[in-house]
Amino acid sequence: MRFLLLLLLASLAARAASSFCDGPGEDPHWTQVLDLRGPWRFQIGDDPARASADYDHSSWETIFVPSGWEEEGYWGYDGVAWYRRTFLLTERQLRAPLYLRLGRIDDADHVWVNGRFVGSTGRFPESGYETGAYTHRVYRIPPGFLQPGENVVAVRVFDEGGEGGILEGPVGLFTLDPELPLALDLSGTWRFRPGEDVRLRTAPTDAWARVTVPAKWEPQGFPTLDGFAWYRRTFKLPDRLRDGDVVLVLGLIDDLHEVYVNGERIGGTPDIENRHVRGDEWQELRAYPLPPDLLGTTNELAIRVFDGGYDGGIYEGPVGLMTTASYERWRSGGNLLDVLRVLDFVRSVLRFGDGG
Repeated sequence: MRFLLLLLLASLAARAASSFCDGPGEDPHWTQVLDLRGPWRFQIGDDPARASADYDHSSWETIFVPSGWEEEGYWGYDGVAWYRRTFLLTERQLRAPLYLRLGRIDDADHVWVNGRFVGSTGRFPESGYETGAYTHRVYRIPPGFLQPGENVVAVRVFDEGGEGGILEGPVGLFTLDPELPLALDLSGTWRFRPGEDVRLRTAPTDAWARVTVPAKWEPQGFPTLDGFAWYRRTFKLPDRLRDGDVVLVLGLIDDLHEVYVNGERIGGTPDIENRHVRGDEWQELRAYPLPPDLLGTTNELAIRVFDGGYDGGIYEGPVGLMTTASYERWRSGGNLLDVLRVLDFVRSVLRFGDGG
């Protein structure tokens, strides 16, 4: 039975992947821009200051990545540890959207680039521990987070027991082919505030927190937040989208939500006022056509989210604007990152079935 399940999953993944091919024998693939395997700075223990871009890690030990930290001299250590690595990028390397791939990490991780949060997998004890040990990390880096010249990545890791750390590659910066057909990328830094009041959709945001979208809100300073919260940001409508043929794509949201553009509600999930969560809303891609008469040169986007427990927020992309034609082609062709998640699940079943 296990073999048949794996065969079915592998077949589904292969079929989905083939939908991205431009022609016979051409498969979607990652292209490496920068190899980050090798020596990283490493320190056990925990300190939130270690996420900062200008934190001085010169006194830290050096260990090889990828490998378990036990193999690098930290036998028997369980708990939190930090990795940091500086690297150089050129203007040319920044022309295409970049993904940070960190391979397989045991058990949970939080990741920052130049001091800005880019994502997490699994959950740390402060948010209710959950392992992500069999998931290969792929984090899309929002525009503006990287810069020409020196950059730094910081990775906070929690290991519950057994081997720990960044265990397996690939580790580096990559481009993805095909790339998401976004006409305007809205991932990055948003304003954020817990609260239910619908008037917050137009309230001043100067005192609101800053969070990264897409990413769970728990690792970004709200480890125990359940209930309502608001996301806000402004965007300028590109001239090429002024014909009104625009879809707002908001990726995956945990759990319920409603969306406002320039103060007007354009859509959302049912029963948000009743806080009724079916349980599968967090798995559904969210996208809304934007009425052309609602948009101006500068626009205000407000999203109210209700989380019924565990992880919360706009946690996975894509987040941005697409033309209707691009959106329909993208959805009919499938989603390459969905394929990667299926393959991760196949790998996890194989590992657990073989005794881990």
